[in-house]
Amino acid sequence: MSTAFHRHMTQRVASDPNWRVNCTAYCGASLVNDATLGGLFGVTGENVRRFSDEPTPDTGSPGLNIKQIINVAYAKYRVNIADRTGNNWDTLMHELARGRRILAQIEYASLGNYRLGQPGGDFPHAICLVLATPNAIICSDPLYSKSQSIPKSVVSDAMSDFAQTTGHARGYLWWAMTRPIPRIA
Repeated sequence: MSTAFHRHMTQRVASDPNWRVNCTAYCGASLVNDATLGGLFGVTGENVRRFSDEPTPDTGSPGLNIKQIINVAYAKYRVNIADRTGNNWDTLMHELARGRRILAQIEYASLGNYRLGQPGGDFPHAICLVLATPNAIICSDPLYSKSQSIPKSVVSDAMSDFAQTTGHARGYLWWAMTRPIPRIA
């Protein structure tokens, strides 16, 4: 039986001075790593941040955005990541079913009991969507130590809540995707 290749990355890296605001950077590193099946050296969230146009976090908006991740992925690693911001949940689920990795912008508080990396946390955040099962999605939360299964409805609500906090309709989701990742025997 084949399995999905994914290497979870945590942003809780003591040597990274910006780890507290590097969730999108670590998710971007996970997408690059998965798209190359782990074939590149030095793909870390710290390096994604370093290679971005914002190596020092902006105090007003410290996290990286999807466009910055796309630029670093291609300029430094030659990996194409496509911005799908504005597309709906059904489109996202279709692409996830095709084997793509998804970087999803969420409201962390909306994960409720699935906020294992920082229980009680309430802030904008990024997670990687790895694989859909019938009722859940295997997700990598860079604040947590490993991937976890989260109900689809919880992930959808967390993404919709993020859209709403950015002043958009709940169906306007913020996400990006890799190429389909081959399954490994």
